[in-house]
Amino acid sequence: MRWNLKEVERDCMIGYLSPESIFYECESWGHTSKAHEIYEEIYKEHCYGSAEDRLLLLGYLVLRARDAYMQYRTDDGKWNILTNSQLEWIKNHIDAFNDAVKKDLSEILNDKEDIRKRHG
Repeated sequence: MRWNLKEVERDCMIGYLSPESIFYECESWGHTSKAHEIYEEIYKEHCYGSAEDRLLLLGYLVLRARDAYMQYRTDDGKWNILTNSQLEWIKNHIDAFNDAVKKDLSEILNDKEDIRKRHG
C-alpha cells in the first residue's frame, strides 16, 4: 500500500497526553522517537523495546493525525482509564482536533464511562 501524504496531512494537535495532562507534541511520523524521548526524560532510563507501549501502560493517550488511542488494561490486569485531568484537558482542547480524532476521543470517553460504572 502506498501512502498518499496529502491524505494524512497534519491538521490537528498530535503527540502524547500524560495522566497528569502534560501534552508532549511531536511532528508527523515522529511518535516513535518522541515516545523514547519522553520515557527517557521522565523515567531516567533507556527504554529497550517499544517506548510507546510502555507509555500506554502508564496511562498515556496517543493522539495522531487520524486517530487517538489508549491502553485499557495494564500488564497486571488493572483498568487503565483516563484521569480527570486528562478529561479536562480534552474538554479544553477539543477544537484542536479533526473529526477522525474527535470520533476516537468520543469512543474512548464512552468506554471510560462504561468501565467506571462496571469497575469503579
